[in-house]
Amino acid sequence: MDEQTIADALAPLLPGFEADGLILSVLTARSDEVVIQLGRTPDACEECIMPLESMEYLVAERLRQAGIGVGAVRVVEAAT
Repeated sequence: MDEQTIADALAPLLPGFEADGLILSVLTARSDEVVIQLGRTPDACEECIMPLESMEYLVAERLRQAGIGVGAVRVVEAAT
């Protein structure tokens, strides 16, 4: 498993996040853990951001639907 495989699996989620000014990028892709970075554009909709735990669930579910097994998913906020 590599970063591009994870990014491709998450592609269907991106338009919704991008519409709210959010950027998801894959930091780490290993069988035991995938780490996704959440970035924000200057005009990001702050009220639209769901809790990180909910994003982790959403990402994990999307990976499962894509047939990608992973031990854990973490979503971390980009440093500002």
